[in-house]
Amino acid sequence: MSNTRYVNAELLNNTDKDKATKIAQSIIDNGWVGRKILILDMGGNQYRALTGNHRLAALQALNEKEEYKLIDSLDCFEIITSDDIDEVYSYETSYGYTYDDCLDDDSLYRFLADMAENTAINDSIKTYLDYIDAEIDCNNR
Repeated sequence: MSNTRYVNAELLNNTDKDKATKIAQSIIDNGWVGRKILILDMGGNQYRALTGNHRLAALQALNEKEEYKLIDSLDCFEIITSDDIDEVYSYETSYGYTYDDCLDDDSLYRFLADMAENTAINDSIKTYLDYIDAEIDCNNR
């Protein structure tokens, strides 16, 4: 299946253009190295990046240079659907925190961890939690 359909997924945060450019060059030189980007398939050919904004911005830059063959050769996306994580949007923590209150990876991790501790979560939500945990680890290096 073609990766190029996910490349134009909505970015959740602003990105540092220089960092994205360096990542794009690394992809050209070394292929895909590191974690996959977690993409939310919202239906109707609409996608949102849940992790990996800079990596996705790098792929978008490559897409603009028509590097379709390279992009399609990469194993760089993990896809979950909005149906898989619907319950995330309605969950409220014991301290009144909702998904909309999550402003960064740390608060999102605490929210998802609370949800995992207090409810039975499905594999997609567990994947989301694991990816956010990995993002935090990487950003703290």
